[in-house]
Amino acid sequence: MFNIATYLTKFKNIIPPNAFIKEECSKVVNDELGVELSGDEINVQRGVVYIKANQIIKSEILLNKNKILERLNLELEKYNRVVQDIR
Repeated sequence: MFNIATYLTKFKNIIPPNAFIKEECSKVVNDELGVELSGDEINVQRGVVYIKANQIIKSEILLNKNKILERLNLELEKYNRVVQDIR
């Protein structure tokens, strides 16, 4: 007999796409620094977030990198994702 609950448990741990990580990164940077980043300015590859913004914004993000990484990983922890670095 088919049990829908058992079937749906397969989808419980689906890893969110990079678009989700970009969105969360943008939110955290906005909350911490008051700087809004668009999805075009953020690229995610193999657990590393690359920022393509002007040098002043990048410097500010890198100065607060530990705080941003901590908050970002706290948000992504629910989805079993981790960001290792911001560059």
